[in-house]
Amino acid sequence: MSVDEIVRNNERNGVNRKLEQSSGNVLGYEVRGKLTEEELGSILTDMEEAVDRFGKVNLLIYFPEIPRPDLGAVREDLEFARKHTKDIGRYAVLGGSALLDWVARLEGPLVNIEIKHFEPDRLEEAWLWLRGREAG
Repeated sequence: MSVDEIVRNNERNGVNRKLEQSSGNVLGYEVRGKLTEEELGSILTDMEEAVDRFGKVNLLIYFPEIPRPDLGAVREDLEFARKHTKDIGRYAVLGGSALLDWVARLEGPLVNIEIKHFEPDRLEEAWLWLRGREAG
């Protein structure tokens, strides 16, 4: 499924949601607009359930625009990262912003998670990378 198809599907089904390609310990989410504390809490609960079931998870977050989380969401995100750093194997960040690339390069070594930035047209490559299969 292309990014355009995902966007059209998400416009019908909600703003911030789990992507259909998620399976097993590989979870993907699209985050559009302002991410509320409630929405982040839902994502984090889903991730915690996967961690409990599989031990480690690999994540894909698609940002069609730079997210604007509220302060409660930021606090909850930092708490989750502190608590679950060892539970996340690979983290793919999908979006066209150079800022996302910069953050992925800087944050990965700081939190000891393998983080990689992908441009939106490389969605399938990102899923393959998360599943441990390189594209090509």
